[in-house]
Amino acid sequence: MTSTDGGRTARLLRLYPAAYRRAHGDEIAAIHAEATAGAGPVGRLREDADVAAHALRVRLRVTSTDPAGRLLAAAAPYAVAGSAAWAALAVVRVVAESRGGWGGAPVPLLGPAGLLLLIAGAATAVAAVCAVAGRWRSGRVLFLAGAVALLVHHLAALDLYVNGALRVPAVVAVALVVLGCPPDLPPTGRRDRAATAAVAAATFVPGAAMYAGVSGLPGADRGWWALVVLAAALFAALRQEGAAARFRAGGVLVAVALHLGRTAAEAYAYDLAVVAAVLCGSAALAAVTVRRVRARTGAAEEGRAVRR
Repeated sequence: MTSTDGGRTARLLRLYPAAYRRAHGDEIAAIHAEATAGAGPVGRLREDADVAAHALRVRLRVTSTDPAGRLLAAAAPYAVAGSAAWAALAVVRVVAESRGGWGGAPVPLLGPAGLLLLIAGAATAVAAVCAVAGRWRSGRVLFLAGAVALLVHHLAALDLYVNGALRVPAVVAVALVVLGCPPDLPPTGRRDRAATAAVAAATFVPGAAMYAGVSGLPGADRGWWALVVLAAALFAALRQEGAAARFRAGGVLVAVALHLGRTAAEAYAYDLAVVAAVLCGSAALAAVTVRRVRARTGAAEEGRAVRR
């Protein structure tokens, strides 16, 4: 290691808290030196960025060993699924409006606003597909790209919305959840991938059908139906035992909060919060009931086995 490399590594180590640096500094320095040995400028920059990002995670206590980091990892599949369904529905709406599907004059499909929504929707939808396929790293990059496109759209059209400024922090919050998911705890397990696919599909299909002219499920494109889907996911998580299930349930509740933030600019957002409380409370009560019945049934069967 050259003196320049050693100085750069020392500066990176100073990003960590002192106690963490004393406990793990030598190990981090050795790994960084091995990773950057013979690497070009781009490779060294990438490794430096990884160390700096890890130091920030340690300071914020969102590593894979911290409860906050595990909660973000549990929330990420539901955040991606909900945002993908939302963005895909926005694309369907833009296409419908371009054809005069709402009884008004057709809106140009490739106008600035529509084009940004198309980019955001496509990137976010493909990100969800990558997450379902287990390619979380690629999916996260695409998701953040879609979030940037959506942010630009909202910032450019703030005057077109009532309380439109509330949409900006909502997009930022979802992006932070996905970005905050620890890279060494990606949601690529079978259960996480299934949850991403199920929540995205169950949220998107009824809304898309409504845009296509199928009657039923009013408001399925953006309101209460997404909360019904998330309440079902909360029930599925709470009926299981163990710490992992509790983190999954917490992740679903984070997704509920993100959905409410996403709809905060709408006039019905306050009513939707009441709906969320009722649905999530009902799901929690039903899950607790199922667990108690299951426990009593198991105890009864064990008692009969002992008597035999």
